[in-house]
Amino acid sequence: MEGAAGPGGPGVPGLPGLPGVPGALAILLLLVVLVLLLTAALRRAAPRGALAAPTDGPRANGHARQGESRKAKPAARARREKQQQQHNFTHQLLVATLKGHSSPVTCLDFSSNGKYLASCSEDRTVRLWSTRDLVGREHRCLRANVGLDHAELVRLSPDSRAFIVWLSNAETIRVYKMTKKDDGSFTFTASSDFPKKHKAPVINIGIAETGKFIMTASSDTTILIWSPKGEVLASINTNQMNNAYATVSPCGRFVASCGFTPDVKVWEVCFGKNGEFREVTRAFELKGHTAGVLSFAFSNDSRRMATVSKDGTWKFWDTDVEYKKQQEPYLLLTARCTVAEPHLIALSPDGRAAAVAGGADIAVYNTRRGEEEERLRGAHGPRVARLAFDTSGRYLVSCGDRALRVFHNATGHRAVVEEMEAMLRKATSKATRERLEQQVCGARKALAAIYGRKKEKSKSSSSTAREPNGFPADTSANSSLLLEFQDENSNQSSLSDVYQLKVDSSPNSSPSPQQSESMSPAHTSDFRTDDSQPPTLGQETLEEPSLPSSEVADEPPTLTKEEPVPLETQVTEEEEDSSAPPLKRFCADQNSVCHTASES
Repeated sequence: MEGAAGPGGPGVPGLPGLPGVPGALAILLLLVVLVLLLTAALRRAAPRGALAAPTDGPRANGHARQGESRKAKPAARARREKQQQQHNFTHQLLVATLKGHSSPVTCLDFSSNGKYLASCSEDRTVRLWSTRDLVGREHRCLRANVGLDHAELVRLSPDSRAFIVWLSNAETIRVYKMTKKDDGSFTFTASSDFPKKHKAPVINIGIAETGKFIMTASSDTTILIWSPKGEVLASINTNQMNNAYATVSPCGRFVASCGFTPDVKVWEVCFGKNGEFREVTRAFELKGHTAGVLSFAFSNDSRRMATVSKDGTWKFWDTDVEYKKQQEPYLLLTARCTVAEPHLIALSPDGRAAAVAGGADIAVYNTRRGEEEERLRGAHGPRVARLAFDTSGRYLVSCGDRALRVFHNATGHRAVVEEMEAMLRKATSKATRERLEQQVCGARKALAAIYGRKKEKSKSSSSTAREPNGFPADTSANSSLLLEFQDENSNQSSLSDVYQLKVDSSPNSSPSPQQSESMSPAHTSDFRTDDSQPPTLGQETLEEPSLPSSEVADEPPTLTKEEPVPLETQVTEEEEDSSAPPLKRFCADQNSVCHTASES
């Protein structure tokens, strides 16, 4: 029994089911099989655990997350649609909301004659609106495509037959001319771009009302004066640390800027008798703020200016001074801004109302007392981008989202009533009293129409036949459209291959050297547009006279201003229509205005 050997060999017990295999070897094989099974199990579990954890590898940005990408696309699309959703706004003073742009509107500008409103947007288009459609139900416009770029700034030429834009990507000025085709529609043709000269982003551009120069201002301290041909005439260093805003005065003689320093600097761009550029000289400064000036604005005759500053105040100035004799502008009013973070200011053409934008809100003030009379809360979605009064002073227009909003200038109407009634109490002439009463009556009727007692709109205005481009189809209406300004007494010099500059060199319109040197902003108010310009506040003529079709010129656009009307002619016209004194002659001394009216 002792010598008996098991199946596994002598002295080693065998394993059942493994005949002839030693027990130790069998155990080793069993362990190897277990290790292999465990390894396989771990490999199968790794893609669900450890290998799926990293999110910054190539597969996390690619095929491994296609399902998540599909889910994220609708969410991103919904966010974009929410951002682009039209901002809804209602207000008692809201006249119209001009819709048409598919992206935020970046800039707006009125034509010199007040008939057209230009707007540009990030949707790569520039749109031209007719101001006579503002009170209507339909607001059609002409559209110009900018191409693969978009315009950040736009300015209409003085004759309304061309406009310039500042391109965002190309960082240059491009000129577009507007021509009328045989079928009555309009086309927009781009000319060559201006050369690149600025080293910092451009914050504003402008065209002089005389058509003699173009201004561009960048965010550093540089202002460039260009000829209409695209040549740099002068470079101005503002010495203000940086430029916050700059513009050309409505009279076309001055360029002004503001920035980090608490002042506004004004220069005069001087030209010779024959229209040749001479120099840029310092005119005057507006000093009084305690912090940097954010924005400023001129009245239509450049006799008044308004400024808004980081110090939380806005100021109203009398710039009717003889700066050649070192006379400084007068501060008329200082008022506290009632909107948070003010950044824009606009002044009505007659200087009676000022609008300040802060964030998405707009406050409208009376410039005689500095009191807020209207508040437009949330006028635009994120922020008000631009703010301007039309040339008649009856409307205030703003942009900031995808729409332009037009508001009644009720503050201006109330200012007319207040001022004319004060003058009426001092007037002694019967003719003067009649004219003042007519102007007060017109302003009161306008206020009554604005605040709920509106008369029914004329059916003819809503049923007027229109062309596909949105403008009236009859020839009399077409005559008051884009191609209507001619200056027969001016010389023409080549501007580029597509448009010319008209420089007024007639003896009647060119001042003598003595007059040019001593001329102050007060004397520039005699420059007026044609008789078809919309009425100013107090002259509530709703229909605008149209020119005969024979006066429409289908010629290339020109950068020019219409022939100035002599002062004697203006006085005669005012007597014939027996209307109130022109609102441009606004000044602090009311008695002087009464004397002028009574003597006329």
